[in-house]
Amino acid sequence: MLSKWIKPTIMAVIYVLIWIFAYYLIVAIFHDSPAKSAYGYITSWWCSLYFGYILNIKLKSIVPLMVMFVLTVSVVEIIFHMDWFYHDAPTEISVAYIILLILRFLLFASPIFINGGVRYLVGKFQKN
Repeated sequence: MLSKWIKPTIMAVIYVLIWIFAYYLIVAIFHDSPAKSAYGYITSWWCSLYFGYILNIKLKSIVPLMVMFVLTVSVVEIIFHMDWFYHDAPTEISVAYIILLILRFLLFASPIFINGGVRYLVGKFQKN
């Protein structure tokens, strides 16, 4: 049972590392630009879309990715008062904060959904 979650978990970790590496690489390159953070997020999204397709990161990776995302963002931000994904994080978890986390996760994981749709269409049209 556990072995069927090892590959998706590894792929989720690779996906997160792609985001982190691309973001900090762009921030380092454009260190003088006031828009370096926006460039970093856009590049991270495109890199995760590209490498996610090449590495065949599938929708199975969403569950471990969601767990890592929620644990990292919500718990760490609230406990340590860090502003990674949410400025002025609340001191306690509310419904609005959970909705915001879900929306940010969907944006974060959207390359996986897009790649899943592309793979479906490629498979459908290759059969014909």
